[in-house]
Amino acid sequence: MSFLWVPAPDTLFDGILMLEPGHMLHVSQQGLVKKRYWNPDLTSSDSSHTEKQWMELMDEELRRTVKEQMISDVPLGAFLSAASIRQRSSRT
Repeated sequence: MSFLWVPAPDTLFDGILMLEPGHMLHVSQQGLVKKRYWNPDLTSSDSSHTEKQWMELMDEELRRTVKEQMISDVPLGAFLSAASIRQRSSRT
C-alpha cells in the first residue's frame, strides 16, 4: 500500500480477490464459478489500414462516443435541476 495501490488479484480485504479483466463471477447455490466472457484474438493482423489510419479511426470513434455521452448528460441534468426548482417554489 506504500504506492497507494494494491497489486491484483489482492485487495485491501482478507479473503477477497479482484476479478480479472474479461471475467464474470456466476453465483448460485452450487457455489461460485469464474468464467471468461471476453478473449480478444490479438494474433490476427488486419492490413486493411496503416497504423496511422487505425489511430485516426480510433480517435474518431472515441470522440464520437464522448460527444454522444455529453449530449445525453447535459439536457437530463438541466431538466432535473429545473424540476427540483419548480417543486421547491410550489411549496412556498
